[in-house]
Amino acid sequence: MTGAIRSRHGKLNPGDSITLAILPHGASKPRYIKINTRLIIFVLSILVSLLTFTAASLVWRMVSRPAITQKIELQSVYATQVSLALQKEREIIQSLRSFQKEGSELHKALWGYNSDLSLHQGKNFSNLYKKRTTELQQVVVFLSEREKVLQAMPTGMPLANAFITSVYGKRISPFGFEINFHTGIDFAAPMGTPVLATADGYVVHSGPGGGYGNHVIIDHAHGFQSLYAHMTHTNVPLGSTVKRGDVIGFLGMTGSATGPHVHYEIRLINRDPFQYLQLTLNPWSFVKESL
Repeated sequence: MTGAIRSRHGKLNPGDSITLAILPHGASKPRYIKINTRLIIFVLSILVSLLTFTAASLVWRMVSRPAITQKIELQSVYATQVSLALQKEREIIQSLRSFQKEGSELHKALWGYNSDLSLHQGKNFSNLYKKRTTELQQVVVFLSEREKVLQAMPTGMPLANAFITSVYGKRISPFGFEINFHTGIDFAAPMGTPVLATADGYVVHSGPGGGYGNHVIIDHAHGFQSLYAHMTHTNVPLGSTVKRGDVIGFLGMTGSATGPHVHYEIRLINRDPFQYLQLTLNPWSFVKESL
């Protein structure tokens, strides 16, 4: 195969053409392919851009890997802490139920067999009653404190009735074939469905914003934030206070959305000015507590 360059000035200029002569074996006549240099430059530019982007992505991943690893470890720690707190609550509630059952049985024993109740049995009952009363007081204090925490922790559902179309974590992007990290859960429902605040807090964003479209961000106690995206319009002003279950907007598909749904995120914010950190947590760990 040979190539011939057509140029009036002896050098290749933009807009000139390159003619490739193909001489197949056994053929009597060569075949000619004419290629414009602009096309060659365009193809080479795309290849250089792709190589540059790939190299930059690899460098960025190498540089950001320690920070990403730290975030993942912190998310795991917080998820473990939430699980341990919920397990402790279940144990205390079980203790409360045991106390109620034993108290009922002892009550029947006292009233049903009062004439046969010995001094020793009465003393045992008194000690058991004191022990269970102390445990009950601990339960009451714990549940009272937890109620305050839960009321400010986003453990509710953002929609009364919905089904999940995309979960938290790695997924194939709906706008292409690349793998990305989905930072929330997508709940699908009919257009205009009321979107509900999942906990008490105050509104730090209400309105349009990038790929989230019309969205609301609520600040909760203990560093938690909840985000509700892609709404047709919001229903709460910036700086307002909301309660769990308040309607904060209406489901839509504004921003980067392929269908009507609400993108729901839970974030954990460390506002230390010297070590600011924002993590996204898996909302399912919180949502399932309300189901």
